Amino acid sequence: INCNPVFQVVFVLQNTGNTNFELEGIESRFVGSDTALSKFDLSLFGREVEDGLILSFEYAKDLFKSETIERLARHFVCLLEEIVLEPNKDIREYNILSAEERQQIIVDWNRTETEYPRDKTIQQLFEEQVERTPDSVAVVFGDKQLSYEELNSRANQFAHYLRDLGITKETLVAISLERSFELIISLLAILKSGGAYVPLDPDYPEDRLNFMLEDTGAPVLITSSTLSEKFPYYQGIIIETDKDQERISRESLDNPSSINLAKDLAYVIYTSGSTGKPKGVLGTHLAILNRFSWMWDTYPFNENDICCQKTSLNFVDSIWEIFSPLLKGIQMIIFSGIVSKDSLQLIKNLNQYKITRIVLVPSLLQVILEQIEQSSFKL
Repeated sequence: INCNPVFQVVFVLQNTGNTNFELEGIESRFVGSDTALSKFDLSLFGREVEDGLILSFEYAKDLFKSETIERLARHFVCLLEEIVLEPNKDIREYNILSAEERQQIIVDWNRTETEYPRDKTIQQLFEEQVERTPDSVAVVFGDKQLSYEELNSRANQFAHYLRDLGITKETLVAISLERSFELIISLLAILKSGGAYVPLDPDYPEDRLNFMLEDTGAPVLITSSTLSEKFPYYQGIIIETDKDQERISRESLDNPSSINLAKDLAYVIYTSGSTGKPKGVLGTHLAILNRFSWMWDTYPFNENDICCQKTSLNFVDSIWEIFSPLLKGIQMIIFSGIVSKDSLQLIKNLNQYKITRIVLVPSLLQVILEQIEQSSFKL
């Protein structure tokens, strides 16, 4: 039976009856055999006896653990027992799990309830952190840095400006900026205003950027004077963070009144579109904080940790890179786009800024490890 291209499974039924035989002056009896070497990846032997059927498994130890075979045997026995009790059922309807296993898989392993901020938003938790560590360094970019108080104040001014433009609860606000202080300030400002951000990677083709703007109907686009030319057909309000900074700086430094609930939208990130048209994935504050709670419990920060922001906003990893440390008072280093696209430069910056926490997909991790191995540079 070739049930899987990786494994070869064989079923053997010995039903020749009593194998004992008699010769004059000789007695014989069946004693079985104990093979030291499996002939196939997995074999199931069945031997008929007077009161039933004896089953035994023979398997390659390089492929299977004994615990796996024991579990497979239990499942096979459960299947046989159900077939005997209800022989006319469709094969797909038979259960192979024991009552104990069903309890473990369906009930015990799904007891994942935990306490986390179910009634808070990202911006509320950030503002609480600002109260705790106002003078601590929040973000670093190049040779400049912003404290938590400075970052919060600038985000507040921008949030009030957005409110003046009509941004309110769950309004979609498009954002297309290079990695910089303005990027982080803008994200916080959008959330503080009540809106949800729609990232538009500046490196994307214009057709894709225009599609996402049209699909969301975002009434406001936050960008810069150097990038605004990528959006010649956009009919909404364009905010250029460099040119409009003077007007934004006239706004209040105070936290805007909170109008969001935890269940409200925080972002809309579009898929790659590899299986068709790109689709916007909606993320709520509650879902983000649920994930953060697991990360904080499983991989807790310590006060000396330093994180980095290197991922495009159009990838969900950027959420953990940006907000997870900022909600815990941890310093975050912003890497420029040039650094993020050059593995050697990335390695050097990880070392230069003494980064202790980084979010990596396996493919990028492999590139970094290979780069370290091939060069004389060591972390």
